[in-house]
Amino acid sequence: SGVFAVVIRISGYPTTWYEGLIAFPFGALFASNREIIDRTIDNKIKIMTCLFFAFICFCITFAFSYIIDNDIRIIVKSCSVICFIIMIISIVRLVPFVCNKITYKLGTVSLEIYVLQGLLIWILRIDAVQQLPSEVIFIISVVLFIVVILLAFCVHSLISKLNGIISRNRRIKN
Repeated sequence: SGVFAVVIRISGYPTTWYEGLIAFPFGALFASNREIIDRTIDNKIKIMTCLFFAFICFCITFAFSYIIDNDIRIIVKSCSVICFIIMIISIVRLVPFVCNKITYKLGTVSLEIYVLQGLLIWILRIDAVQQLPSEVIFIISVVLFIVVILLAFCVHSLISKLNGIISRNRRIKN
């Protein structure tokens, strides 16, 4: 992800293309060590401490990112993303209502939502849409949000079916 960030930076793309890149390897590291992390953060006091420090670090890095040079800002904003993710993970562990059918279903399509939300953002940035009254933009946003959620379920279903077909074909060949 570091090489990608450098190439995108040199190519002149805006920082939004690569600010969150450091979060991907961090997420992979978290996923691969989840059992160890779960054992380490096993009670509410440790979770609250983690949440507090993540919040402080997030605030500091977020505020600091507007003061410093653009090249270093990327690293600081990436650290801010990591702190934000740690805050979300801590909150999810503390709040039991997060584990319900709706959040579980949305969690199964979270990757698809993440990928498809770029479409939503692209549509809302079109000049013709930007010139509409704010009430209309709000309605379009709500409709597009619903469409993205529905598309995410469709894409997830399609990918699951394709994955099943590919898996069956591999078993037949072996």
